[in-house]
Amino acid sequence: MENPLPSQSTFVATLENFHEVLQAITALGQSSYCLDEHQRTIGRALEDITDKIASLRFPTMPTSAMGHSDSAPPRGVAKFREPRLFKGSATEVDAFVDEILSAVELSRSSLPTDMDKALYLSTYLDNGSPRSWFTAI
Repeated sequence: MENPLPSQSTFVATLENFHEVLQAITALGQSSYCLDEHQRTIGRALEDITDKIASLRFPTMPTSAMGHSDSAPPRGVAKFREPRLFKGSATEVDAFVDEILSAVELSRSSLPTDMDKALYLSTYLDNGSPRSWFTAI
């Protein structure tokens, strides 16, 4: 009949493993405690920062500066010379592009999207080749 009890060497190995597991559990507990302490410290620091931000006083802008005043008339569009009509000449391209870019920049509040800008540009293309180039796109 076989002996159901473990040998002495198996018992010593199991005891050593048990001791290693206990050490690992102890180290894990200590790390968890340190992590909790750090989280509490960070939480207190965040609460202090939140309190400081809440106590700050920011200057307020008058409603007329934000464009919400009913008493002030709306701001006008900058006055500038309208771009020339582009007839398709290669010698006119640089001047035409400069005029369009300036006009778009000065009208930026009324031309918020690229589509608005493209349509604006198209109104300064003369009939014939320039208009056909634009409509082909």
